[in-house]
Amino acid sequence: MSDDRTNDEVEKDEDLDTSNVQRQTPEAFYLTQKMQTLVAKNVELQNINMRLMEEVRQKDFEIMDLTNRERISVAKVKQTQLHLSEVTDRAHMDLEAHGREMRAQLRGQTEALAAVQAHVKLLEETVEVLKTEKETVMVTLRQREAEHSEMSSVMENEMEERQKEAEQRFELLQMQNEDLVIAEQEKMCLMQSSLDQTSRQLQTSIARLEAA
Repeated sequence: MSDDRTNDEVEKDEDLDTSNVQRQTPEAFYLTQKMQTLVAKNVELQNINMRLMEEVRQKDFEIMDLTNRERISVAKVKQTQLHLSEVTDRAHMDLEAHGREMRAQLRGQTEALAAVQAHVKLLEETVEVLKTEKETVMVTLRQREAEHSEMSSVMENEMEERQKEAEQRFELLQMQNEDLVIAEQEKMCLMQSSLDQTSRQLQTSIARLEAA
């Protein structure tokens, strides 16, 4: 009896065997029953095997699906890692470029500051020199002013003496020569005008220096 028979075929065989029970010996009947049981077990095992094979195919499909998903996930992870690496490299390059630019700007600012400091120092030295020169000029002007004052005093004394002499001469010569008296008076006026002009110029120079 074949192991590939269906349930219907098995039932038909059982019906035929049952109808022939009266013609079988007890030993043959036992063997027949045993054979029928084995055939039924075989059919049941085949059904179980088919279900198991179906479950195996389903599991294989699930495993393949999971494998594909895992492969896709790994590819996405690799792509993400590559993108992160590119972003990190680009950020590192940008940071280095920015650092170089900032260092260059700092060097330029440092050099400019050093130049400004040198210029300020030069200006301070120039101011000190100008102060010294101003003090020297002021001392010289004071000396000249003192000399001028002394000279003015001398000239005033001389003028007074000359005026006295002129008055005396005028008194003596008034009746003799009026032209000579007028000349003396003009000479005195010129001397006074020159003295006043020199005094004004000196006072103007002193005022300008004090204002500077």
